[in-house]
Amino acid sequence: MLENKYDYFLSLEQDVIPQKNIIELLLEAQKDVVSGVAPHLLLRNGKSVEIALLGIDDPQHPGIYIFFTYESAKKKEGVVSVDYCAMACVLLSRKILEKITFRYETKHSLNELDVIWDDICFCRDAKEKLFLIYANLAARCEHLYGGGFSATFGDTSRLQKVKNEK
Repeated sequence: MLENKYDYFLSLEQDVIPQKNIIELLLEAQKDVVSGVAPHLLLRNGKSVEIALLGIDDPQHPGIYIFFTYESAKKKEGVVSVDYCAMACVLLSRKILEKITFRYETKHSLNELDVIWDDICFCRDAKEKLFLIYANLAARCEHLYGGGFSATFGDTSRLQKVKNEK
């Protein structure tokens, strides 16, 4: 991408279905990092909660994000500042791509291997390099998932589609 002199890169994961004008909505923000809104299931205390893949830093627990509920994200429009966005649907400018290397981390805890995925590493690295992260709440996507996990993990026979209401 950088060698071809493009101005932006759209990251769109294979299990995310954007609305038709997603690129226009993301460009409208005129930001170096701007995400759309993709729903996902998060397991909390044995229950699943539908979240938007957007979060803000938890001031009481460094390194932890407080996620927007999907319902709260659907009720608002406009461009908002966030500390975390997934790579599900995000527009990245050349400026940030020239400064950030995509990566992930692994660590061992409690005899298990934990992975800090590329989206978390990207957001941390962006903030470290003083880039701000935004989301356009009008840029909504559908997300395919099965059993609370991304459709790209394992058996997809129980695949469901989360559809945004307009």
